[in-house]
Amino acid sequence: MRVQDSKGGIISNAFVAMHHERDEHANGGAEEHRQDELIRVPFDGTADFVIAVKPGVYDVYVSSFGFDPKCMKVSVEYGKDRALVFQLIENKWIYTPVVE
Repeated sequence: MRVQDSKGGIISNAFVAMHHERDEHANGGAEEHRQDELIRVPFDGTADFVIAVKPGVYDVYVSSFGFDPKCMKVSVEYGKDRALVFQLIENKWIYTPVVE
């Protein structure tokens, strides 16, 4: 998963979390994920956030100071990788004083 600004620059200090939507019928074998569990996604130190999860449907939330947050519903299938790119838009309403 990559988080970037509107110009394609990497945002490494983003907060990324996933919420597993447990479906008793569709998510067999996913008992480890409670319905209310938030999974914090670690930054790999280069350019991406990487996590291995069980198959199922997840809400993926991404935020970073100075940018509007984004949330996306993602379906993860067994044995398939998902490459996600979140492009965050700068929030012009956040006042950041300039120190000279």
